Amino acid sequence: MPQAFIDWTWQTWLPANLHRYERQITEHITYLDLKIDGLNKDLEHIAGGVLDDRDAAADLRDRLQRELDAREMGDD
Repeated sequence: MPQAFIDWTWQTWLPANLHRYERQITEHITYLDLKIDGLNKDLEHIAGGVLDDRDAAADLRDRLQRELDAREMGDD
């Protein structure tokens, strides 16, 4: 579909006809909210373990860096 047609639809046709399709648009927004929520839950489930591993690695790195920093300060 040409970009000009898509732009015209969003900028001209939809604003002029929104009142005719308000119920359907509201229903579609509700559907999209549910779809986004489901996708977010899927992503959390899939990536949750990876994110936990990342957080654990970052915590360990920070602890080790603090130990090195404290040792360097003690050597002064």
